[in-house]
Amino acid sequence: MYQFHLKEAKTSSAVDLLLVVFFVLVAVFMRPIIDLLSSVPAPFGGILKILMMLFFVGICYFFYAFRLCSYRYTVIHSERKEDEPDQFGNKADWPWPVGTVVVERMVSDKGRIIDEIAPDELTAFIRPEEANAYFAAHSDVRRRSLRSERYCRPFLKKTSYLIYRRYGSLRAAAFCPDETFAAHLDTLLAIKEEAAK
Repeated sequence: MYQFHLKEAKTSSAVDLLLVVFFVLVAVFMRPIIDLLSSVPAPFGGILKILMMLFFVGICYFFYAFRLCSYRYTVIHSERKEDEPDQFGNKADWPWPVGTVVVERMVSDKGRIIDEIAPDELTAFIRPEEANAYFAAHSDVRRRSLRSERYCRPFLKKTSYLIYRRYGSLRAAAFCPDETFAAHLDTLLAIKEEAAK
Protein backbone atom coordinates (compact mmCIF):
# COMPACT_ATOMS: atom_id res chain seq x y z
CA MET A 1 0.00 0.00 0.00
CA TYR A 2 1.20 3.50 -0.78
CA GLN A 3 -0.46 6.69 0.48
CA PHE A 4 -0.01 10.25 -0.67
CA HIS A 5 -1.57 13.12 1.27
CA LEU A 6 -2.14 16.12 -0.99
CA LYS A 7 -1.66 19.29 0.99
CA GLU A 8 -1.48 22.84 -0.26
CA ALA A 9 2.22 23.70 -0.57
CA LYS A 10 1.73 27.47 -0.44
CA THR A 11 0.14 27.67 2.98
CA SER A 12 1.72 30.30 5.16
CA SER A 13 1.14 32.10 8.43
CA ALA A 14 0.62 35.36 6.49
CA VAL A 15 -2.42 33.89 4.69
CA ASP A 16 -3.79 32.55 7.96
CA LEU A 17 -3.32 35.97 9.58
CA LEU A 18 -5.19 37.65 6.71
CA LEU A 19 -8.07 35.20 7.10
CA VAL A 20 -8.29 35.87 10.85
CA VAL A 21 -8.21 39.65 10.25
CA PHE A 22 -10.95 39.30 7.62
CA PHE A 23 -13.27 37.38 9.97
CA VAL A 24 -12.61 39.84 12.81
CA LEU A 25 -13.46 42.76 10.51
CA VAL A 26 -16.65 40.99 9.42
CA ALA A 27 -17.65 40.48 13.07
CA VAL A 28 -16.92 44.13 13.95
CA PHE A 29 -18.56 45.77 10.93
CA MET A 30 -21.48 43.38 10.32
CA ARG A 31 -24.01 45.46 12.27
CA PRO A 32 -23.14 48.80 10.58
CA ILE A 33 -23.30 47.11 7.17
CA ILE A 34 -26.75 45.67 7.95
CA ASP A 35 -27.93 49.10 9.16
CA LEU A 36 -26.63 50.71 5.97
CA LEU A 37 -28.40 48.15 3.80
CA SER A 38 -31.61 48.61 5.81
CA SER A 39 -31.65 52.29 4.86
CA VAL A 40 -31.74 51.43 1.14
CA PRO A 41 -35.30 51.59 -0.22
CA ALA A 42 -37.17 48.38 -1.01
CA PRO A 43 -36.75 46.17 -2.96
CA PHE A 44 -33.08 47.06 -3.48
CA GLY A 45 -32.22 46.81 0.22
CA GLY A 46 -33.48 43.21 0.37
CA ILE A 47 -31.62 42.30 -2.80
CA LEU A 48 -28.39 43.80 -1.43
CA LYS A 49 -28.82 41.84 1.83
CA ILE A 50 -29.28 38.60 -0.10
CA LEU A 51 -26.20 39.36 -2.23
CA MET A 52 -24.17 40.14 0.89
CA MET A 53 -25.19 36.84 2.50
CA LEU A 54 -24.30 34.94 -0.68
CA PHE A 55 -20.92 36.68 -0.67
CA PHE A 56 -20.23 35.57 2.90
CA VAL A 57 -21.37 32.02 2.17
CA GLY A 58 -18.97 32.00 -0.80
CA ILE A 59 -16.13 33.22 1.42
CA CYS A 60 -16.85 30.46 3.95
CA TYR A 61 -16.92 27.84 1.18
CA PHE A 62 -13.63 29.19 -0.19
CA PHE A 63 -12.12 28.92 3.30
CA TYR A 64 -13.36 25.32 3.60
CA ALA A 65 -12.29 24.20 0.12
CA PHE A 66 -8.87 25.85 0.06
CA ARG A 67 -7.74 25.86 3.68
CA LEU A 68 -9.49 23.12 5.64
CA CYS A 69 -10.07 20.40 3.07
CA SER A 70 -7.36 18.23 1.49
CA TYR A 71 -7.19 14.76 -0.05
CA ARG A 72 -5.31 11.54 0.63
CA TYR A 73 -4.85 8.92 -2.08
CA THR A 74 -4.10 5.26 -1.40
CA VAL A 75 -3.12 2.62 -3.94
CA ILE A 76 -2.93 -1.05 -3.00
CA HIS A 77 -0.02 -2.14 -5.18
CA SER A 78 0.95 -5.40 -3.40
CA GLU A 79 -0.39 -7.90 -0.88
CA ARG A 80 0.30 -7.24 2.80
CA LYS A 81 3.12 -9.45 4.04
CA GLU A 82 2.05 -12.00 6.64
CA ASP A 83 4.32 -10.56 9.31
CA GLU A 84 3.62 -6.90 8.44
CA PRO A 85 1.54 -5.18 11.16
CA ASP A 86 -0.99 -2.45 10.49
CA GLN A 87 -0.76 1.05 12.01
CA PHE A 88 -2.04 -0.29 15.34
CA GLY A 89 0.43 -3.18 15.50
CA ASN A 90 -2.17 -5.83 14.60
CA LYS A 91 -1.76 -8.40 11.85
CA ALA A 92 -4.49 -7.97 9.28
CA ASP A 93 -5.13 -8.17 5.56
CA TRP A 94 -5.86 -5.15 3.41
CA PRO A 95 -9.61 -4.62 3.14
CA TRP A 96 -9.16 -4.04 -0.62
CA PRO A 97 -7.72 -6.19 -3.40
CA VAL A 98 -4.45 -5.31 -5.13
CA GLY A 99 -5.00 -2.56 -7.70
CA THR A 100 -7.63 -0.62 -5.74
CA VAL A 101 -7.38 3.18 -5.53
CA VAL A 102 -8.95 4.74 -2.44
CA VAL A 103 -9.62 8.48 -2.16
CA GLU A 104 -10.24 10.16 1.20
CA ARG A 105 -11.31 13.71 1.94
CA MET A 106 -9.27 15.01 4.85
CA VAL A 107 -10.68 17.71 7.13
CA SER A 108 -8.53 18.62 10.13
CA ASP A 109 -6.49 15.43 9.53
CA LYS A 110 -9.57 13.22 9.82
CA GLY A 111 -10.28 11.23 6.69
CA ARG A 112 -13.51 9.98 5.17
CA ILE A 113 -13.45 7.63 2.19
CA ILE A 114 -15.27 9.27 -0.70
CA ASP A 115 -14.41 6.83 -3.49
CA GLU A 116 -12.95 3.38 -4.05
CA ILE A 117 -11.93 2.57 -7.62
CA ALA A 118 -11.71 -1.21 -8.05
CA PRO A 119 -8.93 -2.81 -10.12
CA ASP A 120 -11.34 -4.08 -12.79
CA GLU A 121 -12.68 -0.51 -13.24
CA LEU A 122 -9.27 1.06 -14.01
CA THR A 123 -8.88 2.03 -17.66
CA ALA A 124 -6.10 4.63 -17.99
CA PHE A 125 -3.95 7.03 -16.03
CA ILE A 126 -3.25 10.35 -17.76
CA ARG A 127 -0.62 12.82 -16.57
CA PRO A 128 -1.25 16.56 -17.03
CA GLU A 129 1.13 16.90 -19.99
CA GLU A 130 -0.47 13.88 -21.72
CA ALA A 131 -4.12 14.91 -21.29
CA ASN A 132 -4.66 16.81 -24.56
CA ALA A 133 -2.90 14.16 -26.67
CA TYR A 134 -4.80 11.34 -24.97
CA PHE A 135 -8.24 12.88 -25.50
CA ALA A 136 -7.34 13.76 -29.11
CA ALA A 137 -6.21 10.19 -29.83
CA HIS A 138 -9.22 8.55 -28.15
CA SER A 139 -12.26 9.99 -29.85
CA ASP A 140 -14.55 7.62 -27.94
CA VAL A 141 -13.39 9.23 -24.68
CA ARG A 142 -14.46 12.85 -24.80
CA ARG A 143 -13.46 15.02 -21.88
CA ARG A 144 -16.80 16.83 -21.83
CA SER A 145 -18.87 13.63 -21.92
CA LEU A 146 -17.02 11.99 -19.03
CA ARG A 147 -18.69 12.11 -15.66
CA SER A 148 -15.98 13.75 -13.60
CA GLU A 149 -15.13 13.77 -9.94
CA ARG A 150 -12.61 16.28 -8.60
CA TYR A 151 -10.43 14.82 -5.89
CA CYS A 152 -8.14 17.82 -5.51
CA ARG A 153 -8.55 21.48 -4.75
CA PRO A 154 -9.99 23.61 -7.56
CA PHE A 155 -7.77 25.56 -9.95
CA LEU A 156 -4.67 23.38 -9.58
CA LYS A 157 -2.61 23.54 -12.76
CA LYS A 158 -1.12 20.04 -12.67
CA THR A 159 -4.18 17.81 -12.59
CA SER A 160 -3.94 14.16 -13.62
CA TYR A 161 -6.88 11.99 -14.67
CA LEU A 162 -7.70 8.44 -13.70
CA ILE A 163 -10.10 7.06 -16.31
CA TYR A 164 -12.27 4.20 -15.08
CA ARG A 165 -15.43 2.39 -16.14
CA ARG A 166 -18.31 2.12 -13.68
CA TYR A 167 -21.89 1.03 -14.35
CA GLY A 168 -21.13 0.79 -18.06
CA SER A 169 -19.93 4.36 -18.52
CA LEU A 170 -16.51 5.95 -18.52
CA ARG A 171 -15.65 8.37 -15.71
CA ALA A 172 -12.67 10.54 -14.92
CA ALA A 173 -11.25 11.27 -11.49
CA ALA A 174 -9.20 14.47 -11.45
CA PHE A 175 -6.49 14.26 -8.81
CA CYS A 176 -2.87 15.24 -8.11
CA PRO A 177 -0.68 12.26 -7.21
CA ASP A 178 3.06 12.36 -6.64
CA GLU A 179 5.52 10.50 -8.90
CA THR A 180 5.64 7.38 -6.70
CA PHE A 181 1.86 7.06 -6.76
CA ALA A 182 1.83 7.63 -10.53
CA ALA A 183 4.51 4.94 -11.00
CA HIS A 184 2.41 2.42 -9.05
CA LEU A 185 -0.62 3.22 -11.21
CA ASP A 186 1.42 2.81 -14.41
CA THR A 187 2.67 -0.58 -13.18
CA LEU A 188 -0.82 -1.79 -12.24
CA LEU A 189 -2.27 -0.72 -15.59
CA ALA A 190 0.61 -2.39 -17.45
CA ILE A 191 -0.01 -5.64 -15.56
CA LYS A 192 -3.73 -5.42 -16.32
CA GLU A 193 -3.05 -4.81 -20.02
CA GLU A 194 -0.61 -7.71 -20.16
CA ALA A 195 -3.12 -10.05 -18.49
CA ALA A 196 -5.82 -9.02 -20.97
CA LYS A 197 -3.71 -10.20 -23.96
